[in-house]
This record gives sequence, structure tokens and C-alpha cells, in this order.
Amino acid sequence: MTVTIRHLVGTREPLDIVIAAHLTEDWAESITPVIEPLSYIPSMNVEEDFQTNPNIIKVSIIRSERLIEDEPLGDNSHYYMTELIIDVWAESPTILQRFQDEINRILWEKAPNASTRLKKSDGSQGTLAVGTQNSEVEFFETTEIVFDYIGSEDDVGHRVSSQGMLDCRWFKLKT
Repeated sequence: MTVTIRHLVGTREPLDIVIAAHLTEDWAESITPVIEPLSYIPSMNVEEDFQTNPNIIKVSIIRSERLIEDEPLGDNSHYYMTELIIDVWAESPTILQRFQDEINRILWEKAPNASTRLKKSDGSQGTLAVGTQNSEVEFFETTEIVFDYIGSEDDVGHRVSSQGMLDCRWFKLKT
């Protein structure tokens, strides 16, 4: 008997890379921020050059765990949740809100369901384009992210920031 991940084609890819690839490829807002998955940064912490681009979106995985209480009957399927944090920095509160709306638009349009799968990236670390292989994500727990306003980054208020959580659900199967 083997264990497989439902809907996954090929090898698993960190979900922050998957989401960042979709944000990068489908971004339609007139101001384009730097979009980074933190899996590409080994320390998951980097000093930013905010003078180059004050508009940044970072996607990071904060946890992944098995959900026992909502699991289907039997031991042939294990139910998982992976939580991602999307941090948004913008040069003004107006741009911050536009970025939040754009993130929610993309995630709503790309949300996996019974007939649509969320694609992994194409594997090109520098470009973050969406590929053709399915990721493991079964569905998003909510259809829109609620962003919490964090405030300004510094005393002079040159940037504002917010943070929201995306909850991805998926299954491992005993086959």
C-alpha cells in the first residue's frame, strides 16, 4: 500500500511558492509590487531595500497540520490544513487597499473546487510563472482573506502594512 496526495501531480511544492506564482502571473493592478515566497529565502528573514520598491508582498507558510476532528470516516484518508500568511506593504493606505483587493480577486478566481485545480509554479525560481501540474490544494477554507491593518513601518509613515491568512485544505490517501 502507498500513500498519495489527492490531486497532486509530480512532486510537492511549498504552497507559498504556488500562491506567489499565481499572484505574480495574474496581477492586473497598475502598480506592481515585489512578490516573494519566503521558501526561496533560507532564513525566511531578509533586509529589504524599501527605496527600490516600497510595495512588497511576501507569502509564507506558518504551519501545516493534520485535522483529525473533521476527517472523513475510516483510515484511508487523512485531512490536512496548511496556513499561509500574506504580508502586504504599500506606500500609502489607498495602495494597500488596492493590493488587498487584487490579492482577493486573484485567489477567488483561482480557488480550487471540484472541477478546477490550483496549479503549481513552473519551477523557475526567478520568474514565478504558473505551470501545468496540479498542486495538492483541495479548497481554500474561506473565499476571501481578511487583512489586519498593522500600521506604518516607521516613524515618518512612508509605508503601511497589513497581514492576512490563507487556509488551504488537502488530503493524503492510502491507496
